[in-house]
Amino acid sequence: APAAHRHHLEPHVERVVFGEEARDAWEAAHAASPELDARHFDDYDSLERAACDAVAAGDLVLVKASHSMALERLTERLTRTGRTS
Repeated sequence: APAAHRHHLEPHVERVVFGEEARDAWEAAHAASPELDARHFDDYDSLERAACDAVAAGDLVLVKASHSMALERLTERLTRTGRTS
């Protein structure tokens, strides 16, 4: 087997919900499944700090949001965080 396939890494999925409008959905999901690994952030700065602390070079991150959330800034920041040079 190729070297890339010799080691199996357990994926880690962290769900993050952002924005005041998403709070109700997060609270309902958490109430229905208290074991759900999800965090909610009302403000962008807290979201960015937590994301940058959690993401390492080589990690795959999916950011899904409407354009009105302007999370392009988060993807740009995470891209800079993941660079090794």
